[in-house]
Amino acid sequence: MQLKRLEFYNQSPRLQTAVAIYISRLHFNALIPFCYSLLKGCAVKHLPQTLALLIIFAVSALAGTQYRGVNVSLAGVGEDEIEMLATEWKGNLVRIRLGTHDQCDYSIVEIHDPANSNHPTLLALDRLIKACDRYDVRVVIDIHQFPGYSHYDESPKDYRLWDDVALQERFVRYWRGIAERYSDWGDVIYGYDLLNEPSEMAIQVWLDLAARTARAIRQVDTDHAIVIEPRGGMSRMFAEFSPIDVPNVIYSAHLWEPHEVSLQGVLGNPSGVEYPSADWNKRYLRDVLRPTIEFQERYDVPILIGEFGATTYVPPDSRAAYLEDVLALFEEYGFDYAFSQYREFSAFSPEHVAYRASWGEIAKYVGVSDALAVLKAYFSRNVQTIQAAESTKPTCLFDQSHWENGLDTNVLSLDYAWRLAAVADVVFHVSGEITPDVLAGVDLLVTGNSQGTPYRPSEISAMASFVESGGSLLCYQGVVYEPSINAFLGHFGIRHDPAVVFSETPAWEGDEGDSYWVETFNSGHPVACSSCSFHIAWGGSLSISPPAVAFAASEPETWKDANRNGHHDAGEEQGPFTVIATSEFGEGRVVVVADETLLQVCNWSVLRQLVNWLLSGQTQ
Repeated sequence: MQLKRLEFYNQSPRLQTAVAIYISRLHFNALIPFCYSLLKGCAVKHLPQTLALLIIFAVSALAGTQYRGVNVSLAGVGEDEIEMLATEWKGNLVRIRLGTHDQCDYSIVEIHDPANSNHPTLLALDRLIKACDRYDVRVVIDIHQFPGYSHYDESPKDYRLWDDVALQERFVRYWRGIAERYSDWGDVIYGYDLLNEPSEMAIQVWLDLAARTARAIRQVDTDHAIVIEPRGGMSRMFAEFSPIDVPNVIYSAHLWEPHEVSLQGVLGNPSGVEYPSADWNKRYLRDVLRPTIEFQERYDVPILIGEFGATTYVPPDSRAAYLEDVLALFEEYGFDYAFSQYREFSAFSPEHVAYRASWGEIAKYVGVSDALAVLKAYFSRNVQTIQAAESTKPTCLFDQSHWENGLDTNVLSLDYAWRLAAVADVVFHVSGEITPDVLAGVDLLVTGNSQGTPYRPSEISAMASFVESGGSLLCYQGVVYEPSINAFLGHFGIRHDPAVVFSETPAWEGDEGDSYWVETFNSGHPVACSSCSFHIAWGGSLSISPPAVAFAASEPETWKDANRNGHHDAGEEQGPFTVIATSEFGEGRVVVVADETLLQVCNWSVLRQLVNWLLSGQTQ
């Protein structure tokens, strides 16, 4: 091989482009054997030139897909999930969603107001970004909703942002504040995704607002990328789009086409549709992405696919085949990408498959599904700097033996077990009595909904002894009274009252008050200092005595619907009511929640802290 000079490369832009595109589409790890064989075949006297060429190849490779990851919510993930993403899934990108009124997404906060610098939303965002930094995962900060713009689950839709100058100025100030807060956080910040799927407005309005916002960001942050989506985040809308005159912009599309395939079982789409077919196949997907591809090539800009995925209701073989084709296309064109969703809504989770239950179609956690296997195969292409440590997870025994068959809330409980899998090795106790032998080697016992099969006296004794000798217990209850639960919880100074608690200020417009937000915490409790509000619905309450203490309580205006007629009648007890209590009994710790809806995703951040508290008290 004769390589005396590199002029042939340096003087040929067409060759440089061809090499860059070709190398960028290779698996990055494939460069290693290629470089070895190239070096082996070169004379020593040509080594400097060869090394220079290899550097060019390596830089070109970085122009391809570098970041492969997932969409997350602040409520749904924490450091444990980020560690699992980085070390087990090999993902290196998260797109973090922020919302407006939806406290599951955490509320938008006026960043530029110094009084809000320690707002729970911002502190939660700080914590998650720091966790990502520890595991070499990059972060896209995404505004999913904003005051004056929310096209999800609302009627009529809210599009005031497109013609309200004051709201537009607030939007610009908000992003300047975000950029100012994170400008010196380094490479952990992948970019700022200005607005998710901006829809139903004139294209020029969005281009002007995006450009003004980008210029405001550049006044305080010249390093981090700005991510901009076309109308609706749809690939075809790039045909009407043009780049903005601001440096370091990444353009982003979402891929959900065809909805009849990817969104089966949701939004009115039927299930059972197979992929590929004569109409829907890889050729179809390439055509859908064509405007994005042409935009990338015309303007030489990077592309992020900010959302893509397929629900659990897609037939498993079809779901895996669809994701295989989608991911192969992203890699072919060098797009970074983020799957939707990770450890959030089980209907979109790659760890679940669908099945039929008597009360409807739900998703079942299976671990590594065919879809997840496809994702992991592509994520493994990421350059890994963090290796998985030897597992030291505690053991959680998840009790199902006392459930009432067919109870809807069993699904919430299973969803909670799925989330616990990020922090513990979960083992299910499906049937039979809970005995000391069953509890041997267990660190955390989760039990509840005992109206199906009451706790036997021998089980109560075994579980109380388990806690007294250093075990941890989390118990959740509903609104059905079962005497054995208080015989059990009485050991720890806690009693459960199943009477539904109502609020004068319901969580959602139109609700009758049986659904509300809990925002009052015991300031002296070691967990309370970092907790945010959480949602409760059709829950009861707890009465406590030593050694138990209240952790969270409903607001003073809540009341107990003793006669279950849904009205606040004279004489009915007024709040606040304890809805979460903790207890330290012997050498162990106990958490009791008065409503099983606390197990849902938007409350996971609070329950995670409680579980961490439970396990930190383990006596090993």
